[in-house]
Amino acid sequence: MAVLAETMMDYEAAAKVLFEYFVRLSARYEALILVFQETMNDFNEFLSLPDKSNAVARYWDVASAVLSTVLPMLRVKSFAGSTFGFG
Repeated sequence: MAVLAETMMDYEAAAKVLFEYFVRLSARYEALILVFQETMNDFNEFLSLPDKSNAVARYWDVASAVLSTVLPMLRVKSFAGSTFGFG
C-alpha cells in the first residue's frame, strides 16, 4: 500500500509540474500571437500608403524607358515586368 501511495503522490506532483509548464507555454504563445498581430497591423498600415508615395518610381520609369529604347534586344522591360511587376 505504501508503494501505491508514493506512486499517487508522484503522479500528482508530476501533474502539477506539467500543468504549470503548460500554463507558462500558453502564456508565451499568447505573447507571440500578440506580437504577430501587432506586426500584421503595422504591415496593413503600410499597405494603405498611396500608390505613388515612392519618389524613386519616376526614376525607375525613366530608366526602364531608356533601357527598352537603347537596348531592345535585351527585352529588359518585359523581363522586369514579368519578374517584378513593373512596366
